[in-house]
Amino acid sequence: LILSELYQKDFSDSPQTKFIDYIGQLIHKMYIDYDNDFIKFYSNITDSHYKELIQLLTKLNLPIEAIKYKKLELDDLRMLLNRHRYDHLIDMYRNEMILSNKNEFFVYSYGYLLKLKGQNFDDLDINMLEFHFKDESVLNFHQLSRGLKRLLIKLMYLLRTERNVLYIVDDMFDSIDYKLSLEVIYYIKERLKNFDSAILFTTNQYLLFDQNVFNQKEMYILEYKNNLRLSRLDTLGIRKDKKLLNWYLEQ
Repeated sequence: LILSELYQKDFSDSPQTKFIDYIGQLIHKMYIDYDNDFIKFYSNITDSHYKELIQLLTKLNLPIEAIKYKKLELDDLRMLLNRHRYDHLIDMYRNEMILSNKNEFFVYSYGYLLKLKGQNFDDLDINMLEFHFKDESVLNFHQLSRGLKRLLIKLMYLLRTERNVLYIVDDMFDSIDYKLSLEVIYYIKERLKNFDSAILFTTNQYLLFDQNVFNQKEMYILEYKNNLRLSRLDTLGIRKDKKLLNWYLEQ
């Protein structure tokens, strides 16, 4: 609650609160991603990095060759979602415009990925993202596999050009296979260095618990026995040649 309140406030005119202002600025440089909402607004995603995204998908040997917009009217959107979900999305969009002072968003809504733009409903521009595959098939976002949907959102989210950002991502590689996860890690780690940025993520992908992928200072383990404890691996006295998965299973 304190962090969310700081995020909304501007302390720049308060000379007595320079520390709080500094903390507030840092919070503005944090982007937190998790997957628990039926509707989620991504004001920090743009289509300016579209070319890099397609190039990366090709590098990862994924069969998507293009992402295109399909224009929708309000009635189309209502039929797509059903009346209750449509009303929920419209209410959320109104609130988001007021809170963020923006008028353009990528939106995940009940399985669909949309782009909404406009100050009011008279000029609202609605586009649904369609994914064109190399076999000439075309799928909407909700028709993709769970792993591919998660990966696309994560990549769109991480391929920003803003500097000095901390990205916080929960369960980063859920439903994504190990080999693909590794390729993404190597690409993202190198890319974020170029922008003086970093990523903090959780994962249950045990094969990534590997000293050939991360050094001990980059890995933490969260334990819950009688209480919750977060430990950095280099504080636990683990040999650097130890296979971490074996160590983990021995605990």
